[in-house]
Amino acid sequence: MPRARTPPALAAALAAAREARGRGDLGEAARLAGEAVRRFGDDPEALCELGRVALAARLPERAEEAFSRALRRDRGHAAALLGLGEAHALVGDYAAAAERFAAAIERGSGGEAQLGLGRALVELGRADAADEAFARAEAAAPDDPAPRLHRADLARLRGRLEQAIAGYRDALARAPGHALARANLGLTLCAAGDRAAGLAALAEATAAAPDDPRLWIERAQAELAGAPERALADWIESNPRDLA
Repeated sequence: MPRARTPPALAAALAAAREARGRGDLGEAARLAGEAVRRFGDDPEALCELGRVALAARLPERAEEAFSRALRRDRGHAAALLGLGEAHALVGDYAAAAERFAAAIERGSGGEAQLGLGRALVELGRADAADEAFARAEAAAPDDPAPRLHRADLARLRGRLEQAIAGYRDALARAPGHALARANLGLTLCAAGDRAAGLAALAEATAAAPDDPRLWIERAQAELAGAPERALADWIESNPRDLA
């Protein structure tokens, strides 16, 4: 049975909450989503938005509570199942996360649920099944770099460096400014023996995201690996960034 159309007033309230969440104002997003829940009587869509805000704030217990309330109102609500899977993954319960993602897929959730399932399966050591989930996520969202990035990460983890390199380049073709994909490409190129190209990719990654200390640390490690006689202090002095 198809779900009823979202009332215009609720749709407007949720759009305002999503906009606040998108700009990083999580306090305002939580206030707006909470008001929508109270005003519309535990509507599952409002509860899911409240759960998404909690996930963004890395508050898994609050997220689980909101998504569970949504499921009590609608046991087959795909977005609530998806969100509950993310909440389980956030606390490291990957078996429960995989179960929830699979349930969301059964109820029509697409690439995002496949991507979540793949991530959970990686953590559970089920690499082949994870790769299949990432492939389904790719097919569901042909222009999204995320499934390609995760699939390339998995290939690198398994030592399949050429496959990983191709995957990172595929992701970058869809999102040229994706700094993490660029950094992982650089690390993989270094591991495959193409040190010059790898270091160049890492330099591009730090230029694209100069405030991300993780990328600078990865770049430092890659550069120092080829120059063991240089002290780390020398590298930091010539690359003045806050790596704390």
